Amino acid sequence: MKATQLPLLPPGPEDVNYPLIVWPGGWDRHIPAWLQEAVTEERVVRAVSGGDDDLATLAEVLCYMFTAGLSAPLSHEWAEIYCNLAAQYMAARGAILPEDMQPRPFTEYDERLLRKLRSDIRCRQKRERQRRQRRKQ
Repeated sequence: MKATQLPLLPPGPEDVNYPLIVWPGGWDRHIPAWLQEAVTEERVVRAVSGGDDDLATLAEVLCYMFTAGLSAPLSHEWAEIYCNLAAQYMAARGAILPEDMQPRPFTEYDERLLRKLRSDIRCRQKRERQRRQRRKQ
């Protein structure tokens, strides 16, 4: 996992300014602007609503999987999770998807894998932020 700072992330509350965790390989520069904005929006919503601070947001997971998928082939199970997560994410935001890309419920196994990834990403964010704060001192 690699940490990068979102270029579109405005200075603001600490809850919003965590580093974005991406797969190493340089593809973080190619994360679409709309997805970077979604990360900021979801972080603000989490900070305001007091959401689960132990899990990365879905937009953060999509950024991570976007960069991972461009760096190396994903296994079949992770490719399925990524495609379904992207479909769910886009459908929730009003996108019209082709029939063969309609979102479906995750299996319990997929849910466990996704929850573990969300937890791992969030832990990495917290460690990276602490490391950066120590470096500033």
